[in-house]
Amino acid sequence: MKSQEEHRQWNREHVHWLEDLDRWHKEHDQMTASLETISQQLKEHEELYAEHKGKMVAHEQKIAHHQHSLDSSKESGTDQSSHDESRKEHEKQAKLHAALKERHEAIMATFGQLEKALQKPLGGS
Repeated sequence: MKSQEEHRQWNREHVHWLEDLDRWHKEHDQMTASLETISQQLKEHEELYAEHKGKMVAHEQKIAHHQHSLDSSKESGTDQSSHDESRKEHEKQAKLHAALKERHEAIMATFGQLEKALQKPLGGS
């Protein structure tokens, strides 16, 4: 009698396990589709990084040109509007850089957790 009850218990567990496996399969399919979307979003982030880098290089060149103009001129206040414009651009790029850095670090941390979870060995199968 005891073995029959044990078999019934096993059967109930197996039904739940099979339901879990079916659900996990569907969830993995959904995750695969989401990962494709995430991959596209990461490519768009690369475009943002490249755009930010281009603006930073242009900003650096403008600062160098501005400094050269100041060095060649005896009057240091001649180009205040250009300096103010450079300050505004610098502040704008600083905010963008901080936001990109924060997002990048969050994405990399999450990705690291995902990689670690997938590499973790399982018990017997």
